[in-house]
Amino acid sequence: MGLGLRVSWRSWAGLGLICGACGLARILSACGGDDNGQNDATSDGTVACASNLTKCGSTCVDLNADPQNCSACGKACKSAESCVGGQCLLSCGGGSFKCDAGCADLLGDPNNCGGCGVKCAGGEVCNDGGCSLSCQTGYKPCPNDAGATVCINPQQNDYNCGGCGTICPKGTRCEAGVCGITCQDGLSVCTEEVDAADGGTTSIDRCVNLIVDTNNCGQCGTVCEGGTFCSPTDDAGDAGCGLGCFGGTLLCQGRCVDPKIDYYNCGGCNSVCDGGQSCVNSKCQ
Repeated sequence: MGLGLRVSWRSWAGLGLICGACGLARILSACGGDDNGQNDATSDGTVACASNLTKCGSTCVDLNADPQNCSACGKACKSAESCVGGQCLLSCGGGSFKCDAGCADLLGDPNNCGGCGVKCAGGEVCNDGGCSLSCQTGYKPCPNDAGATVCINPQQNDYNCGGCGTICPKGTRCEAGVCGITCQDGLSVCTEEVDAADGGTTSIDRCVNLIVDTNNCGQCGTVCEGGTFCSPTDDAGDAGCGLGCFGGTLLCQGRCVDPKIDYYNCGGCNSVCDGGQSCVNSKCQ
């Protein structure tokens, strides 16, 4: 009994010394860990990171995906960029990113598998951002423009929507395997009648800018006639037909354009955004 009391007293005394130096939270962290092993405290009070993470300051981060620490601690991506495979990349839409050779699906492009310029060996496919011999469940092997087999997600691939070779028309995106229209901020969907291949007409949905579109001025179907232009009439975003361009719009190639969002006149006349970029606040991104 006496020995038992001495052991118990010493144990609590030792625990008290540890508490005084590190605090109760340190003891709990050292014993049980936190963040599923991603940010555990060691016996000396420092932070130990999981094998796939890197310590930046006092935090464990994934240098392949953290936009504030992309490939290296403190290397931050720009506001419009994402950190993918340790590279700061611009999104091209449809799940692809901009690489030197153009937009690439980093999950399925064997020439840019998991990152720009990362090539798979002959006979391999790019499967969910990694090189392998077959596609994962939910992906399909499809040929790209160069003839190489790539793994694609037919539920959200704009160039193979629902199946290989089914390309979504301009202004639409692949959602759940079907091409549907998705307009960027500042544009609205209007239905228009266009000529059909059989000589008749058909209805299509288009993304239009209601403050400058002469066929949809202020609202869908309102057409400007007699050589007039469509431009804003007030700060509220209302528009009307007139003889000039107003409200910050520019006259480019015989029509008023909004340089803040116009793909073909981004920031000024004839300044075209390429590589799948959009015009946002007069800048291509």
